[in-house]
Amino acid sequence: MIETNNILWTPDSARIISAEVTAFTQMLQQKGIAVTDFHSLYDWSIAEPKQFWSLYWDFAELIGEKGDRILEYNKILRGRLVS
Repeated sequence: MIETNNILWTPDSARIISAEVTAFTQMLQQKGIAVTDFHSLYDWSIAEPKQFWSLYWDFAELIGEKGDRILEYNKILRGRLVS
């Protein structure tokens, strides 16, 4: 049986500091959003998907029009648009 609690790999501090997810988290903190680590970022992204994707769009400097809807998946993984 495979143990699910065993950590297989942990990044060193230099990798964490230079990671894009760290930069995104810092940007969110500057905007007053209380995310401190990956788990809180994940929780916030699920709780506030519109805000998450809008801010990620800005952070990633995506080209195009944001629009006003996001794709949200329901429990059986069928996509639906959310306005």
